[in-house]
Amino acid sequence: MDLTKAEQLASCPISPYGFPDSLNPYNIEIPDKDDEEFRDLHRKIFRHRKPDRASVLLEIQETENIRTIDSDFLTLDVWRTIEFPYNDLNTWEQLWKNYLGLWQEEKLKSVFSNGPITVYRGGPKAGYSWTTNKDIATWFARCRGSMHTNGIIEADKPVEINVWEKTVTKNDVIVMLDYEDEVVLTEDIAFHTKAEWVKNLTK
Repeated sequence: MDLTKAEQLASCPISPYGFPDSLNPYNIEIPDKDDEEFRDLHRKIFRHRKPDRASVLLEIQETENIRTIDSDFLTLDVWRTIEFPYNDLNTWEQLWKNYLGLWQEEKLKSVFSNGPITVYRGGPKAGYSWTTNKDIATWFARCRGSMHTNGIIEADKPVEINVWEKTVTKNDVIVMLDYEDEVVLTEDIAFHTKAEWVKNLTK
């Protein structure tokens, strides 16, 4: 869930009504990070091709003494531009382990103050990227299905394209984003816990 809206519409031939609006039901806000030190790191990463940015960021984290908040926001910026994170899951596993997210801690406590929430995923049932918006998950399921009518292979394995849902707690969530109402789940919850089938939109 990381293409721009224009890229999504251009890449998906089955969406006559456009990409669903983000609802941002929990009023998630991502602060701007734009000081000189952050900009220098950002330029160092984003001069590379999209597929290489995650590994470049990880190398910077491991070899340079950068601020935690810079590391977190660089991770979010790279994540939003990566089109196929499953091609580099080992790198993303480490990047999310390095992510602390202290800046959003109080907000997550507020979101989950009334208990677990339901998140959805359109596409393969395993993955970091989920959303609180079922319409957005449905769009991705239809898009992925139309782009791969003969099936889809990820990490050398065939995967099923559907809309999936999970009930998650605060401890299951790495970060919540305003764009696409996205929720990034921890590795264990994203890949190793059961997802319930909502509907099959690709038959």
